[in-house]
Amino acid sequence: NLSINGICLKFLSFISMNFHHTFNNTTNLKDLYLDYNKILKFPKAILSLKKLEVLSIINNKIEQLPSNIGVLKKLEILSLIDNMLTEIPESLSKCTKIRNLYLDYNKIQLYPSSLGKLKRLWLLGLRGNQLKEIPETIKNYCKLANLDLAQNNISQIPDFLYSLKKLKKLDISNNPIEQISLDHLKQVLPSLKILY
Repeated sequence: NLSINGICLKFLSFISMNFHHTFNNTTNLKDLYLDYNKILKFPKAILSLKKLEVLSIINNKIEQLPSNIGVLKKLEILSLIDNMLTEIPESLSKCTKIRNLYLDYNKIQLYPSSLGKLKRLWLLGLRGNQLKEIPETIKNYCKLANLDLAQNNISQIPDFLYSLKKLKKLDISNNPIEQISLDHLKQVLPSLKILY
């Protein structure tokens, strides 16, 4: 377990040099926390940590994930809250063990359909992005219990959402959703806790 939180690692050369040195002998590392720094680019040295199960890079300034992030196949929890991401690489779909995926407070407009392969997903956080609709690929998440879509620009509740029988909590607050859609959702899934 390695935690480097709030140390302000904003200079890429410093990050690259020290991460490669630090991670040389840490191939068994399972948890890595790099929260509350000023990291501008995803440190590529992380991709060598093949046993990584938890990766948290909260509150940084990362704009792009590496296209080969799918090499981290043991990931179970990925937290990228409060960065500057505009898209998610298709290769993330290779991380099929992910249970919790936190993408809140970024600038994501589209959620890749390939991520429908993340069948173990239990929690999906997409709060505070720029989504205009609920991604259809979510219908593939038969284990999904928590879905946070608050603070986007979503106006409709799609029919496929009704098939998520294990969904316990849905946050769609601060979206321009029509009341008719909400009423119908409550009828179809009466035990679902809806925040709106």
